[in-house]
Amino acid sequence: MSPVLSWRPRLPRHLTRTVPEGEALAAVQTALADAAFPTVCREACCPNRTDCWARGTLAFQILGAVCTRRCAFCAENPGAPARWTPRSPRISFARFKNCL
Repeated sequence: MSPVLSWRPRLPRHLTRTVPEGEALAAVQTALADAAFPTVCREACCPNRTDCWARGTLAFQILGAVCTRRCAFCAENPGAPARWTPRSPRISFARFKNCL
């Protein structure tokens, strides 16, 4: 055990996990590197995003980078979202499709 962490007891095996890795995680990270659309994963600074990305999934926001909820644990900007139009989902999907 390193001397820096010697003061802290080791966590039980059921509370530890490995950092996800793999092709799916790398593919999502690469696709999002230059993405012009907001994702819940990034905007909220989700601590579990690598778990989802390793499975090849993510959550993106149709109405922009603002959330109407004010969850205490979330880093997302609260406020009024962009105005919704019937074309909003199509526009978001087109942005997402272009980054793949």
